[in-house]
Order: sequence, then structure tokens, then C-alpha cells
Amino acid sequence: MQGLYIRCHPYLYYLNCYIAVKRFEVNTWKETSMARAIILNPDDNVATLVDPGSEGDEVALSGEGKGSVRLVAPVDYGHKVATRDIGKGDPILKYGIVIGRATQSIRTGQHVHLHNVEALRGRGDKEAA
Repeated sequence: MQGLYIRCHPYLYYLNCYIAVKRFEVNTWKETSMARAIILNPDDNVATLVDPGSEGDEVALSGEGKGSVRLVAPVDYGHKVATRDIGKGDPILKYGIVIGRATQSIRTGQHVHLHNVEALRGRGDKEAA
């Protein structure tokens, strides 16, 4: 099948393999260019990119999320992006559970990673709130 590819990523814990079919415009075979991200639980405030994205790109949300977000900076494949504004000290929710706490305010469309999140998973000295 033309345009079918399988992409696996070790950081997508609940999605060992993500199967995607590229959509093409009818009779022109031109690829659509919108990057994609998946939300795994409706309560999540982050989405995981399944395509790399550049600053200004509109990212289509799928899975348990609908709509889109505009990236404010480049975000690599497999990394997280905020789907709504997150205040300093607020929990970061992925898979419907707290995976960390924001160390600074995070805007919608901003990369969510080590530079702005304190991890709470697997730590004995901090309790996930």
C-alpha cells in the first residue's frame, strides 16, 4: 500500500508501534504537511509528537484529543508539547497520571521537557500530587 509506514519509538510506552497512513491529495499524490501529535488520556495537558515540528507549525491532535496547537519552538519526534497553558508548579499529566511538575510557566504549543519540568516518576524523595 503506497504511503503506509510503521514507526516505533521506545518512549511511547502505551503505543509500542504507531501505524500511520500518509494522506495524499486526490490525483496529485502531494503529501499533506501538518505535523501530528497524540493525546493518550482526555485529562492530559501534553501531547506526544509523532512527527517532528518546527516553530509556527500547526500540529493536529489525535487519540483522545481533538483540534490542533501551534508550536512556539521546534519540537522533536517523540517529545511532548503543551496542549494548554500550564502554570509554574502545576502537574504535567500524561497517560492520565502526573509525570512531573512545571518548574516555570509553559505556554500552549511550547516544548515540555527537562528544561521546564521536574520529573516525579521513580523518585522516592518526592510524591506525585
